Amino acid sequence: MESLETLERHALMQSVADARTPLGAFAFPHEITRRAVYDELSGPRRRLMHLKVAQLLSAREDPDGRIAADVAHHASQAGEFRLASVSCVAAGRRCLRLFAGSEADGFARRGMAFAAKLDDPQRTRLMLELHEVQLGARKPEKLGRTADQLQQLAEHALDLGCLEHARLGFHMAAWLRWEGGEWGDAQRQMMRAEVASRDAGPEQRALAMAEAARCLAMLERDLSQAEALLLEANAMARRSGVESAGMLHAAGMLRLHEGKVDEAAGLFERAQSLARARGDRVSEFQVLDHRLLLELERGHADAALPLAEELLEIGQKLRGGSEAPCAAVMLDVARQASGQDAQSEFERDVAQLREVDAKQHLLHALLQMAALDLRQARTGHAAARATEALQLAELLQRPTDAAAARLLLLQAAEANGDTRAAKQQVAALAKLPAERLARKVKEQVEAVAGAGRSR
Repeated sequence: MESLETLERHALMQSVADARTPLGAFAFPHEITRRAVYDELSGPRRRLMHLKVAQLLSAREDPDGRIAADVAHHASQAGEFRLASVSCVAAGRRCLRLFAGSEADGFARRGMAFAAKLDDPQRTRLMLELHEVQLGARKPEKLGRTADQLQQLAEHALDLGCLEHARLGFHMAAWLRWEGGEWGDAQRQMMRAEVASRDAGPEQRALAMAEAARCLAMLERDLSQAEALLLEANAMARRSGVESAGMLHAAGMLRLHEGKVDEAAGLFERAQSLARARGDRVSEFQVLDHRLLLELERGHADAALPLAEELLEIGQKLRGGSEAPCAAVMLDVARQASGQDAQSEFERDVAQLREVDAKQHLLHALLQMAALDLRQARTGHAAARATEALQLAELLQRPTDAAAARLLLLQAAEANGDTRAAKQQVAALAKLPAERLARKVKEQVEAVAGAGRSR
């Protein structure tokens, strides 16, 4: 203390107090002074001092990652690359919660450089966690290549016995395949994630099964298997006291497919709240998108509009993928549904959605706007949008959406008095796999078939 007081009298140090150090601390008054002192230290002494600072900081409780960036800096300067990598993961996750995507990407890149200097299994585990941060921060330029890398890391983690990280790797690879439109590969990778979790703890096991169920529900494939996975996940979750946004999201989609709209709405709302509370912004966006679609399907334009505005706010802050263009298009749909004229804005924004190749988002937007076109007597627009939606639904192998598109085309043909086109749609609807259709659409298809028989 005497030395510090002497330095303070000579203006080489100054006492400070702020919210972080309410009891007071000492700091250099000028950067030049600090740099001069730092440069005079020997390399070994500098590393030792950085190590001591890193250890002191990492010993503090830091549940939201506030000091993780400082720990990463000091640990890297000390050559403690494991601690530096772990701290980069924590700092990156904090940035994602705050919508600071570029900063999160920077921490992920730094962390990967540190993790590359470690031995397995630490290297593989940390690489997968850092990839998770990076995928939350930005969409990869080459989805397939990144998915291949993650699959290789996941398989290596499996060989090392790191089951939780193997599940994470297969899970990330599955979502990248899904974003790239590789539906079959997405399903295979997600089921590999579920298999990898079978010897994991109950929490990870429940999470893996819930994510597999959510993937199957989004793909509209093997819904009976999705239901079975979800039931088992719920049982495990109750025993371990765990609840995940993915579990609630999957349950909501399955209930919606069964036509239990009110139950689905409640599940989606809980899933969004949980995703937001845990800082999982991508999941929050996905669930909110389903909430918006549900309200539009119900015809609740007043409820849909604020959800669309919230979706755009989140989408603009997320990584540079399809989220922002998707949200902009859905806001146009919600505005049109609420009585505003958003046709020109929709055409502009839907062109951007085509550019980013977000086929599923484009499909849903076209179906919603085509339905509005029919209600507002724009049959030409409705037919054109429903035709494009049908092509996408068949490409993505989504029978419910294909049926919805054909029902819209049937209504447009009947409104135009085109009997031949109407009969073609009735015949095509009869060939669709009824067992795979969502309940509401299935009932509409059956009503069309019944009307055809009565005639």
